Amino acid sequence: MNIVSTQIQFEYLEQTIERLAKLAQGNRAFRNAFKLGAANRLVSRILENRDQQKNQGISGTTESVAVPAIIVQALYEKLESELEVYLNNVKFKQMALPSCGSKDGYFSGISAADSVSLNRQVNSSQQHYLPG
Repeated sequence: MNIVSTQIQFEYLEQTIERLAKLAQGNRAFRNAFKLGAANRLVSRILENRDQQKNQGISGTTESVAVPAIIVQALYEKLESELEVYLNNVKFKQMALPSCGSKDGYFSGISAADSVSLNRQVNSSQQHYLPG
């Protein structure tokens, strides 16, 4: 996946989680847990989409052509091997695991994340459509 589309999607998802958390009714702990739940659910959905694309390919739209599963699988294998080489040369700092101060907030975030589109991102100047 190219870097620009990944950055656009990240910014869209981050802004969406922040916007949804501001709309959520609750105290700071609730909203922080909401953001954690929403982020975790979006990660799960992205991984589910990736696995579906590996198994079924990427369907075409009016703006893009269909990509067969065998090509998607080969692409992901290549990218995963390149990522592994890169990560072997990177030093990571150990971070504390996030804590959840509100189970209600966490599960509200999970529920809210199910309504977030992973295919269409909008920024202030233009719309971007990603396949899948």
